[in-house]
Amino acid sequence: MKSSIPPITVKDPNERRLLTAIKEAVEVGKGIIGNPLDRNLTVRDLVDSGLATVGIVSSQKKYISGSDLNPTGSGEEQDLTAPPTPSGLTAFKGAASIFLTWDKPNFGSFAHANIYRSTTDNFSNAAVISNVLGLTHADYVPYEVIDEETGQIRGYYYWLTFVSEAGKEGPPNAASGVYQEPVQDGDEVFKRLSVNLLVGDTANFVTSNINDASITSAKIAQIIKSDNYDADNGWSINKDGTAVFNNAIIRGTAQSQGYSTATKGWQLNSDGSFTLRSDGGDIVLSTAGVPMGAITGAGSLAYLNSITSGTYIKNGILDTLHLAGQAVSIPSGKYTSGSITLSSTTKTVQSLTYTSTGAPTAVFFSLLVRSNDSDTLSPPTINVKITRDGSTKYDYTFHAYGRKTIDEGSDTWHYNYYPVSGCILDNAGSGSRTYKIEITKGGSNNKIVTKRALIALELKK
Repeated sequence: MKSSIPPITVKDPNERRLLTAIKEAVEVGKGIIGNPLDRNLTVRDLVDSGLATVGIVSSQKKYISGSDLNPTGSGEEQDLTAPPTPSGLTAFKGAASIFLTWDKPNFGSFAHANIYRSTTDNFSNAAVISNVLGLTHADYVPYEVIDEETGQIRGYYYWLTFVSEAGKEGPPNAASGVYQEPVQDGDEVFKRLSVNLLVGDTANFVTSNINDASITSAKIAQIIKSDNYDADNGWSINKDGTAVFNNAIIRGTAQSQGYSTATKGWQLNSDGSFTLRSDGGDIVLSTAGVPMGAITGAGSLAYLNSITSGTYIKNGILDTLHLAGQAVSIPSGKYTSGSITLSSTTKTVQSLTYTSTGAPTAVFFSLLVRSNDSDTLSPPTINVKITRDGSTKYDYTFHAYGRKTIDEGSDTWHYNYYPVSGCILDNAGSGSRTYKIEITKGGSNNKIVTKRALIALELKK
């Protein structure tokens, strides 16, 4: 009965390739693998076929005599029926091997079984790896276990066909191959880990490749990083605690070392809130300033006792500003420097509209009047009114004379300047409010108003 030569266990690559080639040549010659027609011809084959006879020349030697060749051998009629489809092909994992078993063939002219193998599930790409007389086969694949491109264990697809004594090959067991992956043997595992020191439970690795592993506790001596890490990609964690990530998602809370909810440190919460505390020292946000839109809530600056001299808030909106015990709000203000020539008809020289919260409102106003009226004409008066939505809240009239000089016996009147400013306290409900400065002149000569300002200040103590 034919049997396979034991697997080659030599590890040296050069010796292994040589011994593998010798093993394959011997197994083909003995008919263990490959096409049976390629095996070596023996004297017994010639005698059994009737092509030669053996006679005794002496007690020590034999001679062979030939006869006429008979192409049909013994002359018996051969069965040319195609063998049936094999069944029960099963593949099992082995150490650097895959074991195959199948059902016993149920036809009388069975010669052997062909085993096909491929790395893809396509029978047309499969190749015969062995001819087997029995019902089992071990496929030894020590150097094909790991796919060098992916680093994963490589599997194979297998098919089985039966061959009759007449050399007729039947169909494969199925269209799709039976897939299985080998298990690395111990030598290959340790070779890939490249262990240069193993003492007790501690191992130092020169180079390691760990795929899909569960590590309970790991200590990194220097640095751990992703395989694509560079200046723009991947991530890195150094033993000194520094880390680089392209993107980070923190599901819980991040805080500084030694953070205390009452005194010091910072904390960033998953809901977006941020706490920054100082234990008696300065909190420096940025020399370029911080957008005030980032600080919200009535209590955001509750613990701010002072602002260092020389600092400022640029383009900020404060809902409530605390000034020496009096909380105020500045919702709106307006200033215009251009000139308006007055007439006997009332003119609106400044207007301000804003939405009030209903708190008492201090309304500040200021303007500058120029007049060159003489005191000999009709009274040169100026009437100033502050109105809110058409209702008069302030009404004041004053005389605005020009400045007189005497030049060669005649009087000359020049412009005189009258600054006007004041403040009123207005109590009204919430909603939109419009305040106006309205001016009416008396007298005949020109009067001009400039530099008009109107500010509404809500008091919210």
